[in-house]
Amino acid sequence: MLKLLLFDVDLLRLNKIRTILSAMSILSEIKIANDEARCVNLIKDEYFDIFILNINSEEFFKKLLVIHPSIEDLPVLLFGVDVDISNFKNCKKINLETVNFKLVNFLSSFSEIIPEDILKTSQQLISEYILIKFSILRKINNTPCDLYIRLGSDKFVKIVNKDEKIHGFLLDKYESKNVEEFYTRKIDFYAHSDSFFSSSLPNVSNTESSGEYYSQSTQIINDIFNEVGISKGVIDLADELIKNSLVESKDPELENLLNKFKFSKDRYIFDHSYLTSVLAVAICEKFEWRNRQNMQKIVFASIFHDFAFVDPKLAYFESGFLNNGELNKEQKDEIFNHPKKIAEMLQKNKNISSEVISILMKHHEAHGENSYPNGISSTGLSILECIFIISHEFANELYRIAFRHDKLLNAIENTLDFANTGNMKQVRKVLIEIFSEKFQLKIETK
Repeated sequence: MLKLLLFDVDLLRLNKIRTILSAMSILSEIKIANDEARCVNLIKDEYFDIFILNINSEEFFKKLLVIHPSIEDLPVLLFGVDVDISNFKNCKKINLETVNFKLVNFLSSFSEIIPEDILKTSQQLISEYILIKFSILRKINNTPCDLYIRLGSDKFVKIVNKDEKIHGFLLDKYESKNVEEFYTRKIDFYAHSDSFFSSSLPNVSNTESSGEYYSQSTQIINDIFNEVGISKGVIDLADELIKNSLVESKDPELENLLNKFKFSKDRYIFDHSYLTSVLAVAICEKFEWRNRQNMQKIVFASIFHDFAFVDPKLAYFESGFLNNGELNKEQKDEIFNHPKKIAEMLQKNKNISSEVISILMKHHEAHGENSYPNGISSTGLSILECIFIISHEFANELYRIAFRHDKLLNAIENTLDFANTGNMKQVRKVLIEIFSEKFQLKIETK
């Protein structure tokens, strides 16, 4: 906990800064000074851990150094006239205008001087939240969970309550202040992530049929793909291959199974399967050996890989969004056995290739000690199996970063953390190539 001295001759700005800082739990006490005499007396009489100082003259600055020479070793945020801070260990200058006071700029600068050990404590709280881009919020009618704005290193203030309507003018207001996203708690996002892409997306009451509802919902996901640099041509090809998968299977039961998830209000299983299929097609397109037959196989596996779940909500646990410790033995067994179960279901159909069955059986392998059901390493996987696994992981990462394109580098790094052996290497390079074209990512290919 830090004791702070805030000195500013501008009373309006002083009160604004004090109000902001008072919400921060890392500050145990805030002492304020509105004139130089009080500032000097406070520095003489009390000890402070951190300073925010309005320096009106170089003479006053030198006076402070004489009174408290060790201030050069402490965190200091300075504004006012330009002074020499070359001897300071942790000092930052900032331009603070009363009229054009920017809350975001101030908080960003202040966080930079907070000691690392204190900051780590604050970051533990931050790690409980996830950002939701306004581009996603504009496409839903009511938020499935509480939304927050971050006012400091560890202060989150609720802006919108769960189930409340999200008004465009509210988002416009914050965008005018250079705020482009709200926060929600991670546990809430993962528990209700399907709602960002399902029942409220679009509003069911505004669609005349389940087909129209599906079409509008899929279009929203396609918009997100465009944001991260996957072309419409790839998306159209994936859509065509999905349709062909059902035709070539010659199995009406599979179409019924697909429609069960496709038009369900709990759309997570279908949506993340659809994401996986499009990503897989984008990767296949980059290989010289690409052909329609191979892409058809991986798209088929992508769409059907989780359809053996009796309880669709288990897909959240299976994807690592929720703690498996909350499950009973029967539920854990269902997760562990679902690759084998879907493989056995589709193996009965002689029109489905053995390569598709193998992808389904192995789609949770190559994850080190978390591989299942057979604990196979990436050196024991085919190139198609590797493409599926990486596409599947990246689809999950898109949910984890709330589809923020500015966090894409984090998603890629997390996805490819395990992809450095066997055929994974080839896929890893291709995926980096795809997104580097759009985002100019600088990642070493191992």
